[in-house]
Amino acid sequence: MNQYISYIIAFSLVNLFLVYLLNLPTIITGANNLVQEYYYTHGIYHYFFDLILIGIYIAISKFFINLFNIKNNKVLVVALTTLIISSFFMIGFLSYPKNSTFFSRWFYKTKFKAVIYDIILVSSIYLTHNYLLL
Repeated sequence: MNQYISYIIAFSLVNLFLVYLLNLPTIITGANNLVQEYYYTHGIYHYFFDLILIGIYIAISKFFINLFNIKNNKVLVVALTTLIISSFFMIGFLSYPKNSTFFSRWFYKTKFKAVIYDIILVSSIYLTHNYLLL
């Protein structure tokens, strides 16, 4: 299977399961109104936004996996990369006064719980994507 098609399928399946069936972002963050806004009110836009953004997270992770010739536990590299990138964004948004943008409101409400959610989401997509490529 083509790796791009596999990624889109993995991304869609994981989002369907974790977001729409399990409601994981609300369970982890407790930010029900923001989750509703992101995934339901503006769901189509954010589907494509996340498709690209998470693809970038995974591409950066694969860069480090290849750079350091990592053979085992690659998902740990994905989790660590996500931790670093998402924490960077969180710190960036929290270092400025809260404003009306979605991500400012998201990080002010959820703090590090947003990073935990990102780690689970990105790692799950990575694992599903690799499984589909077998």
